[in-house]
Amino acid sequence: MDVVRYLASVLLVACSLQGLYTAAVWSYARKDRVVDAAKGQETIFQTEARVVVYKTPIIAECSSKPQVIILGSSNANLGFRPEELQPLIGDVGVHNLAIGGQNMRSLRQIVDLIHRQVPKSNRRNLTFVAAIWYGSLVDDKRRWPQGMTDVDLELLRYGLFQKSNLGAVQPVVPDKLLASAFVATWPIMVPRAAYAETARKLVPNKLPPGVPQPWHPPAKVRDSVIVSPEQKLDQVGSYCNYMGPVAEQTDGGLQQLVDLAECISSKGGKLVVLDLPLPTWHSQASMPFEDYERRKKPFVEKLQSIPHVVYSSLQTGFSDDDFFDGVHPRPRATLTLSKRAAEPIRVALDSCTSLNR
Repeated sequence: MDVVRYLASVLLVACSLQGLYTAAVWSYARKDRVVDAAKGQETIFQTEARVVVYKTPIIAECSSKPQVIILGSSNANLGFRPEELQPLIGDVGVHNLAIGGQNMRSLRQIVDLIHRQVPKSNRRNLTFVAAIWYGSLVDDKRRWPQGMTDVDLELLRYGLFQKSNLGAVQPVVPDKLLASAFVATWPIMVPRAAYAETARKLVPNKLPPGVPQPWHPPAKVRDSVIVSPEQKLDQVGSYCNYMGPVAEQTDGGLQQLVDLAECISSKGGKLVVLDLPLPTWHSQASMPFEDYERRKKPFVEKLQSIPHVVYSSLQTGFSDDDFFDGVHPRPRATLTLSKRAAEPIRVALDSCTSLNR
C-alpha cells in the first residue's frame, strides 16, 4: 500500500510540474497575441511553417474580435509587418502567416486549419488577405512533387494528424480539441529551440545539422544591397524555371484562388486579394508574368462577384529601388506597401463590422 501511495505521489508531482511547465510555456509564447511567421526563428517554433501551424490557437483565442490574417509567400512575409499594418486599420488583430515558397494549395490548408479551430459564430470576424504574385500560382505537382506541402509536413510532425489511405492529411483529434492539442506540443519544442539558439550564437558560421539558418540578410543589408545586371538575369531565369514552361501552365492556381474566396465567403469571412508588385526589370523580362497577366483577368472578374471579396492591384506606384531582389521589398518600403494595402483591408473590415451589428 505504501508503494502505491508513493507512486501516486510521484505521479501527482510529475503531473503538477508538467502542468506548470506547460502553463509557463503557453504564457510566454502567447504574450504578444500575434502570429508572425517572419519572427518564428526568434521563438520556440523556430521555422516559419511551424509557427504558422502550431500558433494558430492564438487566432482562435482572439476570434471574438476582428482579426486580419496575411497569407502568401516570402514577399508577403517580409512585406507586411503586423506592427506597421495594425495602426493603419484600427483596433484589429493582425497576423502574418505567410511562408516562403507557398502556392494556393498551402494557403487553402492554412485557412482550413484556422476554420477548424475558430467557432462558427466567430468566423465572420476573420479577414484573410491573400497577397499573391505569379509564383503563388505554380502548379501543385511542380511545387510539391512528393505530394506533401510544408503545412502537411508540420501537421504530421507530432502525431496530431495522419495520412489516410488516399494520402490525405487528416486530424486525429476532434476539431474542438485541436487548439488545445497544438498548445500541448509547445513544451516539446523548447529544448530543440534552446539548442538551435545556442548553436546560432556560439557557432554561427558552422551550424550543426538540423539548425535552421537565418532566413534573410539583416535589414540593413536588405536596405542597401544592389542587384547587378548579371544577378538580375540569373534571378529572372530562376523564377522562370520555378514556374516551368509557359506552354505547360494551366489556370489551376487561379481557380484555386476563386475556390478559396468562395470557401471563405460561404463561412461568413472576408477575403482581400492583393496583387503584389515586382521590379520592372523582373516583370518586363518574365514570360510567366506576362502569361499571368493574361490569364488572371476572367478570374479577377469572378473574384469581384463573390460576396465579401475585395481585389486590389498594388503593382504600380513602386520603384525598382524599393526591392532588394526580384520579388522582395526592402524594409524601408514595407510601410508604403502596408499603407497601400490598408485601404482595401479597411473596406473588408467595414463589411465585417456591419455584419456584426
